[in-house]
Amino acid sequence: MLNVNDFRESESWYKSRFGLITSDEINLESLEKVLGAFLRCDRGSIPSDHHTLFLLGTGKPGFNHAAFEVTDFDDLMCGHDLLKQKGRRHEWGVGRHLLGSQIFDYWRDPWGHTLEHWTDGHLLDAAWGSRTSSIQEVTATQWGPLPPKTMGS
Repeated sequence: MLNVNDFRESESWYKSRFGLITSDEINLESLEKVLGAFLRCDRGSIPSDHHTLFLLGTGKPGFNHAAFEVTDFDDLMCGHDLLKQKGRRHEWGVGRHLLGSQIFDYWRDPWGHTLEHWTDGHLLDAAWGSRTSSIQEVTATQWGPLPPKTMGS
């Protein structure tokens, strides 16, 4: 996930160079106030992950977090238990995102960067198209804890 200065400019750049398409465009209060989007690879009729990249127009470019796919729920929980046992800083999870439906678990690395482990997300083909979602749906979960107020800070 990347924070970007100008969402529309960044969206155009990534789409024109990597062939990405929109899964969910994120709006603040109305369709005119776009904050960002979850973008996926356009593989035509072959399904791909709900998002490969999430661009968030924060007005200041920067790294937000990296997400790493793991094999399955058991693998995610083994990693969760090991990081907990090692005394690492847990940030959010385990839960299931509303958008993309991934089972997630967020941690901080020793330098304070947010890292997500995830599994079992939606697979979408190009015919699925794209949707418009609210900012509230970005951190909404199907199940799991609410996001911490310090998420990403």
